[in-house]
Amino acid sequence: LVAGGEQDLFAQKRIDQGNFYASKDNEYPTLAGGKRRINWGWATVPPASAQTLPREVTFNAEARALQQYPIEEIAGLRAAAAFDRHGVAVRGSVGLGVPAGVARQAELLVSFALPSESATFGVRIGGSSSGDGIGCSVNYTAGAANASVACGGVRDSLPLLARETSVELRVFADWTFV
Repeated sequence: LVAGGEQDLFAQKRIDQGNFYASKDNEYPTLAGGKRRINWGWATVPPASAQTLPREVTFNAEARALQQYPIEEIAGLRAAAAFDRHGVAVRGSVGLGVPAGVARQAELLVSFALPSESATFGVRIGGSSSGDGIGCSVNYTAGAANASVACGGVRDSLPLLARETSVELRVFADWTFV
């Protein structure tokens, strides 16, 4: 219910699309003893399938949308960064020079400052600039309430709050598709 006792109705939306199937979610305890909802499933990754990483699902009341992010226990699996760059100014396509083999199992975290004018930005991992590998992009329109996001051939819409100044892309990759 929203202010005034009116019911807030909005269309149902899948939280996962594309090559994701057989998802399950349940309530699990947090490390601090609270409660949280965790979702995981299977992803088709040719030539077979792989179980996804568990993600905590919450409702962001301000954005009126579900949001999901890796469970906090994933942090315990991280070692020191094998590659790290900060302050990279991107105009067009920029190779970061990650040595071959480094991304066989990797978490890629890229944060983009939202530009003052409309733009498309993203990241491609694996393969070359000729189009192979996996690409994730954000089609941003300055001042819009949503941005179009595409990753691995799947498209979705990302709600943006007026106070947000950046977009973060987090991609987990392993040898099955890199």
